[in-house]
Amino acid sequence: MNILFIDNCKLEKKYICKNKLNIIFNKFGFCYFKLNYIFYINIDEEKIYKSTNLKIFIKFLKCSLKKDKVYIAMSRYLEENTRLKKIFNTYLFNPIFVSTQNNLYNNDKKYIDEYLTKNNIHIKDVRVLLIVDELSKIEKIKLDEMLRKYKIVDIYMLNSSNIVKNYVNEINNKLGSVVEVLDKIPNEYYNIFLVFSKKYRNSQNKCSFVLDYNNSDLDVKSNTYLIFKENKKHYEKIFNQLGMDISRFEKTKLGKLYIHASKLILDI
Repeated sequence: MNILFIDNCKLEKKYICKNKLNIIFNKFGFCYFKLNYIFYINIDEEKIYKSTNLKIFIKFLKCSLKKDKVYIAMSRYLEENTRLKKIFNTYLFNPIFVSTQNNLYNNDKKYIDEYLTKNNIHIKDVRVLLIVDELSKIEKIKLDEMLRKYKIVDIYMLNSSNIVKNYVNEINNKLGSVVEVLDKIPNEYYNIFLVFSKKYRNSQNKCSFVLDYNNSDLDVKSNTYLIFKENKKHYEKIFNQLGMDISRFEKTKLGKLYIHASKLILDI
């Protein structure tokens, strides 16, 4: 069994020169570092997919990771790289991709209630804004959930369609609510921002509560986050020795990896 960390950050020259082979491999778009059964591969996406470079990379994978189970943890910046995943699925014997465990959608209530209690905000004074790129099923369910609990709930969405506006009108008629679809966010009006959008992440109001559903590391009470927290020193030791930046990997993913491969992590 092996662990493979994958990232695409820009490496300093001193890390490339740690291994003489990396001086060569770097020309083909990747570098690698090894610590017992733990591998770290850093790729240059502008180079790695060129025909010759890709052949060298695939040959390296076959020789280095051979026929063994490999737990693969990709950085948050490569998570949606399906092309790279296809390469690993094709040329590695038994690749197991460790996914991010994001339960914020179900756990958001405890964080919202905690914020309201801490700041002495009464339920009648809660003003919620959903920040979305689209109004799909999960956003619709969350909108309905918020409307049944809070009086003021609106939607921020650039380039909203008539379909969205008609849906919101139907909701207002059904529940007697006054939901608005906005293309601008009023300053210092909403105190809870629920962010589904991948384009717009930050609130303009620093005094409000912002919950970004795309960031699993905000789920600080989840099981995988707590497992990472308990074993943070082990990870820091590994990341430091391999020259990796721990902030580029989701904490919940590292917690999930620990569940699968704790023996390798503790052996370092």
